[in-house]
Amino acid sequence: MKRRAVAVIGTSSSESVRGAPEPRRDLFVYRVLDGNIEDCITEHKIEVRNLEQISKDGFMSFKVTVKVSDRNTLLQAEFWPVGVCVRRYYAPRYRENTYDG
Repeated sequence: MKRRAVAVIGTSSSESVRGAPEPRRDLFVYRVLDGNIEDCITEHKIEVRNLEQISKDGFMSFKVTVKVSDRNTLLQAEFWPVGVCVRRYYAPRYRENTYDG
């Protein structure tokens, strides 16, 4: 079995070379009755990179983009108010219309 090399992540503050930002992950937050999701997340010192409301009516649902390192924190039940659900976001699959009629 092959072992993968462990990556080293730079910490130097060099001005001549810049590294890419930390990767992001999308989460699906749903069954939100009211309130501000962004405030709920940022009060725990987590940066919201993007927030998009997906639902049109009824309970609100959101696509929330955060850093990979913050994902596990947001997937903890203790983080969210009672009744709010969260899971990994799966992009919708679109079917091509193949009907020629």
